[in-house]
Amino acid sequence: MERPVEVILRGGQFKQFTELELAALRKKYDLKRIEIEVVYFLSICGECDTAAYIQEYLSANKGHISQTVFHLCERGYITAEQDKKDRRYVHYTLTHEGKMLAAEIS
Repeated sequence: MERPVEVILRGGQFKQFTELELAALRKKYDLKRIEIEVVYFLSICGECDTAAYIQEYLSANKGHISQTVFHLCERGYITAEQDKKDRRYVHYTLTHEGKMLAAEIS
């Protein structure tokens, strides 16, 4: 059985590996890490496509999520559509470009 310190160190190595892998994508698309994480989340989330679910998944504050999805909408990676039943909610979906980016991330 591994000690907790070994698990933490291995986790750090995994995080470092994923950061290196994403660095090329970040540079290619000129995106921040959180923007790539939002695109990835939207590619796997199914019906859970609101800012609240994104915030919960990424453990980020509302303002950061709001700015991130706004920037991704401006860049054409996602679209925002108000919920038809409850106007307080906005659903985010990947555009064709967003799906292509998500495919590269996976």
